[in-house]
Amino acid sequence: MAEFEKPLSAVEDAAPPKPPRPAKLNPVQQAENTLKEAFPSIDIAVIKAVLRASGGNVEPAFNALLGRSLSKYVCE
Repeated sequence: MAEFEKPLSAVEDAAPPKPPRPAKLNPVQQAENTLKEAFPSIDIAVIKAVLRASGGNVEPAFNALLGRSLSKYVCE
């Protein structure tokens, strides 16, 4: 019997296992990771402080970090 002629259950049994899903991060860790990806040159302690000052909201934290990054180039 050819592969395409096998019953569906036999084909399903031959399927490789699914890879494990990454562990879910809590919202604070997700926000920290998002900001660290956007601003890799900024120290994580600064990112955490700005995020805390922004009440855990990514958008105002992002804007604050962006302003900080841009001011570095404007002053030079």
